[in-house]
Amino acid sequence: LKDGNLQELSKWRKKEDTIDNLQKEIIQFLVQVVQRPITPEESKEIASLMRMTNNLERAGDGIENIAELIEELMEQRLSLSEGGLQDFETIAQEVRRFLEVAVTSIQNEDKDIMPRAQKYEDTIDRMREEMRGNYIMRLQSGMCTVDPGLILVDMLTAFEKIGDFCYNVTQAVAGIK
Repeated sequence: LKDGNLQELSKWRKKEDTIDNLQKEIIQFLVQVVQRPITPEESKEIASLMRMTNNLERAGDGIENIAELIEELMEQRLSLSEGGLQDFETIAQEVRRFLEVAVTSIQNEDKDIMPRAQKYEDTIDRMREEMRGNYIMRLQSGMCTVDPGLILVDMLTAFEKIGDFCYNVTQAVAGIK
């Protein structure tokens, strides 16, 4: 966001296309498995894998949404205030960490992930609310303008949704959903 590098955004779009293709291939494979005789436990595991796959793809969609919002900022030659940029970077780091934790929980089949996942979920939800409040205070004090601030609010919401998808993944790993 700081660099204004549209090529980076293009890379993210390509990664999102890859995620979409992987989702399709994984779901097609799992459907083939389900069409064979399987145990109830295997059926539950496959349903969980489908949920994880779909939630990871939706997280990718959220990242693509953020990339589009950044592109909108650049195209309109808008910039976030210093506080807005700091909020963006802070929540982006937290969501990135949660995404890494969610993926690692899949790799390690970490059934005890939920206490950590709940902390991330609560932190990200709280951050989004606080940062929306920060934006309103900056707007009232004249430290920022409406248009880039509204885009920031949309990005905060997208980050929070990505956190929700990560939480859903960890629930599937833990066997809750």
